[in-house]
Amino acid sequence: MANLSCTADALLYASGSTWHSGSARQGVYSSTRFEGAISFSGLSALPLGIIDISQITLSVTFGPKGNNSTKYLTLCEATSNTVSGTVAAMRGEAIGALSVPEAYDRTETFTFSTSVNAGLFAHLKQYFLAGNRVLILYVPTTRGTSHGCCYDYLAVTAAAIHISYSYLKSTGTLRATTVPAGVSAVLDITSYDSSYTHRLVWTFGSHTKTQTLAAGETSASSLIPMSWLDAIPSSSSGPASVMLETQNASGTSIGKASYSFQVRAPASVRPSIGSLLLSPVNTNSAINGWGLYVFGKTRASVQINGASGIYGSTIRSYSIELSQGCGNRSAVSMISPVLNKSGTISVTATVVDTRGRSATKTGSFTVYPYAPPVVTSVEAYRCTSNGTRNDATGTYAYVKASFACSSVNGNNSISGCTLTLSQVGGSYSVSRSLTSGTGVVVGGGSLESDSVYRVTLAVTDAVGTTTNHVVDIPSAAYVMHIKKGGKAVGFGMAAGSDNTASFGWPVKLSTPLEVSQGGTGSTTAAGACSALGAVKKAGDTMTGTLNIQGGTNPGVVMYPANSNSINLAYVQADANGSASIAAWDDSAGDTRRMLELRTKTAQSNMDYAFVLRVKENGSWTTHRIFHAGAATPIPIANGGTGASGAKAALTNLGIFYAASLPASGTDGQICLVPV
Repeated sequence: MANLSCTADALLYASGSTWHSGSARQGVYSSTRFEGAISFSGLSALPLGIIDISQITLSVTFGPKGNNSTKYLTLCEATSNTVSGTVAAMRGEAIGALSVPEAYDRTETFTFSTSVNAGLFAHLKQYFLAGNRVLILYVPTTRGTSHGCCYDYLAVTAAAIHISYSYLKSTGTLRATTVPAGVSAVLDITSYDSSYTHRLVWTFGSHTKTQTLAAGETSASSLIPMSWLDAIPSSSSGPASVMLETQNASGTSIGKASYSFQVRAPASVRPSIGSLLLSPVNTNSAINGWGLYVFGKTRASVQINGASGIYGSTIRSYSIELSQGCGNRSAVSMISPVLNKSGTISVTATVVDTRGRSATKTGSFTVYPYAPPVVTSVEAYRCTSNGTRNDATGTYAYVKASFACSSVNGNNSISGCTLTLSQVGGSYSVSRSLTSGTGVVVGGGSLESDSVYRVTLAVTDAVGTTTNHVVDIPSAAYVMHIKKGGKAVGFGMAAGSDNTASFGWPVKLSTPLEVSQGGTGSTTAAGACSALGAVKKAGDTMTGTLNIQGGTNPGVVMYPANSNSINLAYVQADANGSASIAAWDDSAGDTRRMLELRTKTAQSNMDYAFVLRVKENGSWTTHRIFHAGAATPIPIANGGTGASGAKAALTNLGIFYAASLPASGTDGQICLVPV
């Protein structure tokens, strides 16, 4: 049994809305009705919710007010534990009245229990267990008056209360409010009776574990199995609870309490990747047979294999990234663009599960350098039948060439070289094969002395790439030769086609030709570049139009110094700004427009990899340009479907599927039905 005693910390009275301290009055005096309030703030120490009150003792001291006849001390509930406002607002339900033989300048003690003042005890017990701490004194009716006051007029100058109670159930305290899976949760138990036993039920999701504690045991612990984490497959933590049931010596349950805590997945709980499958993709049959990655020829196939979540989680996303800008994709597999980097290419694969935890696996492969075959040296001249050089009257041609190809790890070789000798401006032509480093005599004595002959070498490697190399064999040597008919002249060689002047020797002029005459008008390299509008070196300014021509994919390789972006089109207008691609400028001289290709360092989001940058009136804005690599779909208004999947695209375009044609629909929609 436990006890709590406290004295009244406030005694107040009021007749309207102003409360006065000093005493708690009730009744009518000089035609004014008074109401009193007794506050026991010490009752806040009662452990409400887990106790039962067995007895209440109220001690009241009356002041010398009114008369000394028998009076009725009338108790009411209070509407608040803070005494304020009007008396009518503070007064609650009536509790009851106590008969006091002499409520005048004396102390009276009242006892309340199931056997004494039982009706008032039941009401006061319920009232105090609800957390109330103020009693209101109020006389609802006047029995009579004497000497200006009613018969029940009195003043309480002091009061004390004593409450005896017992605990209904034990209480518990968790040692930790967050517990990692794989670790034990511990509940410390405060038992209010040494004979109490306890039953505990630990719960997390659909998982439960029950424990029984004998009398006298003061704590319980339960290991949270890692397997229970399947209750939170999409979160790194989740709510758990332990229910504590108190049983008396007879085994009867006398109360239950529940305590909540969090179960957290440890940092080690992460998804996994079984393996990373890497393989070359080659459309070239020769390279495909080698099983290698070849520069400019091969694509890389990457697949994440055996990725899985753990303890109920599933894989939410995949990503693959190749180093050196060789490609990336947010998918379980990918085939890269054609590899245009040689050397070691690293591969990083990442998976993220529904808990937001990630796992990474790395791999690498080697890309072997490759370039088309090259002709390293060529000798080609007129000769006699035995190969002796004769530039003046030789009617045969001697050709010797050396050529090579990329090794590709020792797999590649020259598959053949075809030599073709043809008369420039004539019909004569002959072909044969040529071995690197071995000279041959061709022409069969048919070379005319006043004709130029062209040697074309077609060198092919095992990959199937052919390189053509051309060299001319001049006509017989002449200081000056005038063609028959007088319509052509040759210097250092025979005259060529009609209406031409042919030069077999270098032309050196003491005064440079002007640009309009086919020269540069300059005697220096820098001057020649400037005259042609070309850039000689870094820092020079190019004028005119730059026309780049080449093989299948001619282009300019640019490496940004800050690894952020490359300006694809940027036309300088003045010192304050720049013009757009169309080269216009506003009157303020502060307009700049340029296409910008951003690197992953500056912009990982593919939606903004290709943008138009605009500066107007000193402020920059960025406009996204839709492209095939953009993650965000192109809106319908911009020519797209506004969707990232086939079904969603059809829906956005007003195309839908139905088992049968509906009776009605929306104008403009298309319905697909099976036939």
